[in-house]
Amino acid sequence: MNKIKSLKYRKCVATFMATIITTLSVSYTQNIQTDAVLSTPEIVHYWRHDYNDSDYTTYDKYSLIVDGRSNAKTSKTVSNDMVRDTDTAVVRLDDGKDPCGGSGFIVGDHEIATVAHCVYNRTINKFLDFKISVIDENNKVIETISPHYVHINEDYETARGDASPYDYAMIYVDEDLSPYGKFNIGIALDSYADKNGSVIVSGFPQKYPDGYDNKNWGIRFKAKGNIIGKTVDAFQYDADVASGDSGGPVYIEEGIVVNGELYEYKTVIAIHKASGNWGAKITPKLAKLYGDNPHKTK
Repeated sequence: MNKIKSLKYRKCVATFMATIITTLSVSYTQNIQTDAVLSTPEIVHYWRHDYNDSDYTTYDKYSLIVDGRSNAKTSKTVSNDMVRDTDTAVVRLDDGKDPCGGSGFIVGDHEIATVAHCVYNRTINKFLDFKISVIDENNKVIETISPHYVHINEDYETARGDASPYDYAMIYVDEDLSPYGKFNIGIALDSYADKNGSVIVSGFPQKYPDGYDNKNWGIRFKAKGNIIGKTVDAFQYDADVASGDSGGPVYIEEGIVVNGELYEYKTVIAIHKASGNWGAKITPKLAKLYGDNPHKTK
């Protein structure tokens, strides 16, 4: 991604963008829904932990009312389909134990999207101690940031058995993330998935393709693939991924011409969450969490 053009695009065409994007949760691509509606509004309950509290078992609760519609194949293994990714909006989550605790991506000036299992441990019932590392194009740490708040769906902890439908999370930080770029959030049309639409997955895998030393830990890669399956709350795709990519963006990359100049933009339609190449589908429920959410801070 051309970072300079991308930043210029975000700053100089904001007024133009406002006319064609209705909310943070809605993109203007032909592959993205713009007016999803639920027959019955859904109430979603969240836990929010304040990292000023050193007791990682504490949280407060809030609820969001969502007026929107949410709408087995063999996956690949790591191969040479992975290529280096220079997008600083894809960040690394470091827990100080493993080489990488996972991935995340910037969706606002202070908001980072990721998956719940990268920030909360269901086995010990507590939030995890981690830092966010912003990585430049040369794989150097630009900035290390501590989370202020982390939000997870209450059902991720309380669900009996499979909690994967609730495996998504939001990190809120005090620092301004705007210099590093951000992703749009969009709800993919069913027709795009049904036609095996193309996607790109980015993150910090713990296994690299041929030609890279796995000991040189924490490199950002991306891989292209196609949607090969879906459920109500997830997409499956055949892009090359590995452990460590959890929390990374699954996105559509397109372009728009403004005053004769081409600008790239990226719209996330899922959050990579599991082996088997599954991602948490962006639905109105997730878009509400990351976008029009009055409970991001206390």
